[in-house]
Amino acid sequence: MTVSTLQLFLRSLAAGLRGADSPAASDVEGACRGLEPFAALDVSAFAGFLTKCDEYHRAGAVAPPSAVDLSALEAAFLRIGEATSQAGGDLTTAQAAAGAELNGLAAKAGLKGKLSPDPKWAEQQALARRVRAIKAAFRDLAARVTSPVAFAAADVVAEMKHLETSVSAAEWKALAKDLSLPATTKGAKGVVDVLAHLSGHRPAKPAAGKKGKAVDEAKIAEYARRLAGLFDRARTETTLPNTEINSEMALLESLSLPELLDLTTKTGVSSPGKTKKAVLDRIRGKLSAGQRVMDQTEQ
Repeated sequence: MTVSTLQLFLRSLAAGLRGADSPAASDVEGACRGLEPFAALDVSAFAGFLTKCDEYHRAGAVAPPSAVDLSALEAAFLRIGEATSQAGGDLTTAQAAAGAELNGLAAKAGLKGKLSPDPKWAEQQALARRVRAIKAAFRDLAARVTSPVAFAAADVVAEMKHLETSVSAAEWKALAKDLSLPATTKGAKGVVDVLAHLSGHRPAKPAAGKKGKAVDEAKIAEYARRLAGLFDRARTETTLPNTEINSEMALLESLSLPELLDLTTKTGVSSPGKTKKAVLDRIRGKLSAGQRVMDQTEQ
């Protein structure tokens, strides 16, 4: 974490204080401006600087600098910190630079031996960075999963599919360990398990539909919500655009007969028929009822 990140927190605080008409807002803004020369410093390095300032304030002097210039080594470790926190950071180069500085200092002190980079370290750090990003994506998605039915929302389904296919085996293993989930967590089930862990909700369990086939209640509830809205419009509007009707029917084509029958029950469609084609024709008829009324009026 750098001083620039600390400045962001202070600016947020200043904004809140301004909104509350607090005179302290100007003091916080002044502190942000005072930190500007140190924005690139790591917070721990800045804390060391403040310690020196306190030493000078109390004693009127600071300890003399070391005979060895450590600024290059500090800069090398700052680069490691930046590469660790930033996506695409070159950890290998930063690690090699720190190693070269440490070996140079050892040679000046008459120490034998040479430090060599651990080839797995950079890979482990990069993996940890990717897992933090994946965890953040899961948390953002979990915030939208406010009920079991939410799992069936189109945007949630799309993001779940993306996470299912984009997370690697190594990332799943590290994520599961970080969240204290079973090591076998992965794939489509793993996505659901992580979201359930973070949101406290699981998809509604499929119930037995007609003809003994399973019906995904959460999925049908989402379809029913959308179709009921179209039925309401069909009753109050002269026409529904053919493009909307065709778009909805294209989505309904993907449902099985048991799912369509369950959908008609939930949306109040009477006499839906016994075949998939009959049910779809019945739904289309209700959606285009306004069109038919208009056509009859014009005849």
